[in-house]
Amino acid sequence: MGATLRIGEPADLAAIEAVDHLAFCKADCWDPLLWTGMLKSPATRVLVACSALKAEVVGFAVVEKGGKIMKIAVVPDMQRRGVGAALLDGVLQFIDTGEYQRTCLCASLHVDPGNTGALRLYERHGFVRDTVVRDYYAPGRPAWRMLRERP
Repeated sequence: MGATLRIGEPADLAAIEAVDHLAFCKADCWDPLLWTGMLKSPATRVLVACSALKAEVVGFAVVEKGGKIMKIAVVPDMQRRGVGAALLDGVLQFIDTGEYQRTCLCASLHVDPGNTGALRLYERHGFVRDTVVRDYYAPGRPAWRMLRERP
């Protein structure tokens, strides 16, 4: 994979924001205040993937205690190298066996129907397409809601 995982910290804010802006269109990027809250909240975990060579943040995943995976992103030049799969495995560990185990029965996430790479990744990890949520990202931009029962 070429990256290591760890829990994100407030000191990672600038690096996480940089990944967010590289991976998503401007309208889908989170505000710095929202990121600060996510990094400090006991109800969420931000998992970061750091490059093995430079120790820079190359991806992140955000999960809520209830099992909702809120966002996963990997910088474009590290995509399709296992970083996204490792981040997904990491958040699923929180949900299935970690500190979030008692607070949820399943994992859920939303994904752009046109993001075929992400859809394949999630399906390989046991997620199934549940329903299309209209206007999820913005008017005219739906999302698939996907669910995965805990083992």
